[in-house]
Amino acid sequence: MCTQGARIRKARKNLQLSLQQLGQVLNVSKQYLSKIEKNERLLNNHKLSILISEYGINANYILVGKGNIFISTK
Repeated sequence: MCTQGARIRKARKNLQLSLQQLGQVLNVSKQYLSKIEKNERLLNNHKLSILISEYGINANYILVGKGNIFISTK
């Protein structure tokens, strides 16, 4: 089963961003973001909204694993 952290990592890798780069956008350390990706911490709603607005990431994909990684612009 794919976890929320694994889906965040997959999205980050698709964007070709390092932990450091995405951490700066989310205003968290790369260590904290790594813990989110390992499911040791949860992504809060504010950080999720940043992923959506900055990168067009699909909230349903992150939260429940449904749909595409990115919001369709069609």
